Amino acid sequence: MVAPRGPRDITAPRPVAVRRRIPATTQGVERTVVLAFVGIRTFDLVQTAIALSTGGLAASTAPALDLTLVALVTVE
Repeated sequence: MVAPRGPRDITAPRPVAVRRRIPATTQGVERTVVLAFVGIRTFDLVQTAIALSTGGLAASTAPALDLTLVALVTVE
């Protein structure tokens, strides 16, 4: 005799319309990762602003390259 397959049997095949995506991470973890990324980018931009305001660009050996990198990081 075969055991009936009911809602408690996790190996029972389900129709495609009933299948649900199982999240890889919880919302709290995703939010923490995003906030960490944004925090690091903000810190980088603040450091860049301080370096530029103290004359770091004037002392640079390649100011065009530095300005390009600052623009790219800001856009990113």
